[in-house]
Amino acid sequence: MRKFQIEKSTGRFLGFDVGTHRLGYAAIYWTRSLPRIFKLGMIVKDKEFSFKNDFRKIESAIKEIKPKLVVLEKIYFSKNVTNALYIAEIQGLIKYACSKNNADFIEVHPRTLKLKITGDGNSDKEDMKYYINFWFKSKKIKNDLPDDIYDALALALYGSLILV
Repeated sequence: MRKFQIEKSTGRFLGFDVGTHRLGYAAIYWTRSLPRIFKLGMIVKDKEFSFKNDFRKIESAIKEIKPKLVVLEKIYFSKNVTNALYIAEIQGLIKYACSKNNADFIEVHPRTLKLKITGDGNSDKEDMKYYINFWFKSKKIKNDLPDDIYDALALALYGSLILV
């Protein structure tokens, strides 16, 4: 008798974690019943701030990865209005790049993301890292990865789990 495994949603899922100086991204896919890393990357803000350059880099990642779904974290508050506005502008560039390249996107509240990945909506960064390493039983993930990459992996994983 053959044993069948339930497959998660197929396709690539791309998570973008937007920061004030850099943008982490992670693309994943599923094989059998395990998530796998397709690509990890970081887009660093140019010294000469340029929406055009940022857009090109974002669009290039989307074109290369060809995601089924792009996942962004909702901005829910910020003590620094300037940083919040910058993050909102970059998220706008990501949404435009998605629309231009026929990639669907969603936004997720941080607590919803944490609840789906760890089972606790109040998880801290260390809990998230632990569970990301648990989900991706992979040698590609190193403990010295920037937080932006871990967050992007969590976002991509979230997107893949909600489409099951």
